[in-house]
Amino acid sequence: MKYMPLSMFIKQQKEFIEIDYSEEYLRVRVKLHQQGMVVRDRVKGIEIRTKKQQVCKKNQLLVAEIDAKVGGYGLVPQSLQGAIVSSHYYLFNIDETQLSVEYLKYILQTKQFFSQIRAQGSTNYASIRPKDVLEIKIPYTSINEQKKIVSLMQLCDQLESQIKETQKNYDALRKAVLKEAFEVEA
Repeated sequence: MKYMPLSMFIKQQKEFIEIDYSEEYLRVRVKLHQQGMVVRDRVKGIEIRTKKQQVCKKNQLLVAEIDAKVGGYGLVPQSLQGAIVSSHYYLFNIDETQLSVEYLKYILQTKQFFSQIRAQGSTNYASIRPKDVLEIKIPYTSINEQKKIVSLMQLCDQLESQIKETQKNYDALRKAVLKEAFEVEA
């Protein structure tokens, strides 16, 4: 498998909107350690200090300028479609004819991807820039092969879930047997 820079498959979104004081906006918070993103809050435009914001679209790659170095990045889920982020986040549109969003989701979870995040600047404000994101190299294969890999990874996810459930059932059964075996009647 060859490695290609993300710049071959993604392009930075650079459009900003002007916040309307009377509108209500959903804001995003990126979780650390490659855990994606969640709703930060819902606020009126008048409460937002930075009046130029970016609008998130489903399946965009979102990278936190400062928190990328600790895994602050992920793919925008449907639930955050239309949410806003400040200029301290970078949004990238994915060419889905060349790169499967599901395939990229798995790549984002790898040490190989994370090891390429190189924050620059002082310790307290070390950050990543869009050009750094675009230079990250990912394993690349045809879109059909990507789909096969995604199918196998989804199967692995299902098996992992079943193993966890089996372990939970085993633990409960073991606890019940021990309780029954060693419980003394008074």
